[in-house]
Amino acid sequence: MHTILIAGMEDRAMLHEVASANQQLHVILPESHEDFIEVWNKPIDLMILPSSVYKRYQKEIDLLIEKQHSIKFFLLLSKLTPMDFHHKDLLLKKYFPMKVKSMDRNLVDRILNFAEEMDNGCICEDLVLNYRERTISVQHEVLPLTPLEFDLFLFLRLHEMTTLTRDELIKAVWGYNFLGDSRTIDTHIKSLRRKLGKYRCLIKTIWGKGYQMDLNGISSFLSF
Repeated sequence: MHTILIAGMEDRAMLHEVASANQQLHVILPESHEDFIEVWNKPIDLMILPSSVYKRYQKEIDLLIEKQHSIKFFLLLSKLTPMDFHHKDLLLKKYFPMKVKSMDRNLVDRILNFAEEMDNGCICEDLVLNYRERTISVQHEVLPLTPLEFDLFLFLRLHEMTTLTRDELIKAVWGYNFLGDSRTIDTHIKSLRRKLGKYRCLIKTIWGKGYQMDLNGISSFLSF
């Protein structure tokens, strides 16, 4: 049984539907300030919150995440901005900023699927993602990725089929403290593609906009 906290989303009927559809989920939907504060005394596996809720309870949320070992926090943003997290080394390890257009059933399902993938790993052809070990293997050989390259891959995977600009990638992966030109991201993408070898086409360049990942289209890439 996984416990999930969701707050700040208007369609509560949809959230109750999500909870009832999966018997392995215990979904907490606080209805008041008091309900939300009471949650901090409970073990939580996953949080899904919009930035407005995070800003209001940032101190409490940061302390909860520091205290609970396995928790994952998906922060929903209409625009990606550098986040002033309590522990920046937990960015893309426990804190996952997400650029979203709307907060609907598809988004919740996507987050739940991604959280499950992070726990169990992902196998596509002979490419294996191991999020616990933070590694990518091809034909049983671990690729020599830097931590930043793995974070870039992970963040693009989280935003599957969503175009992310260079500036958005920098803000999400580097956060504050980035010194350099936004074109620096091109160098890291180029290095990541080179190490991915035959899977380099998973990271697509959207000319004039940025980058996008299509891991689900992996078979079509390998057919060429």
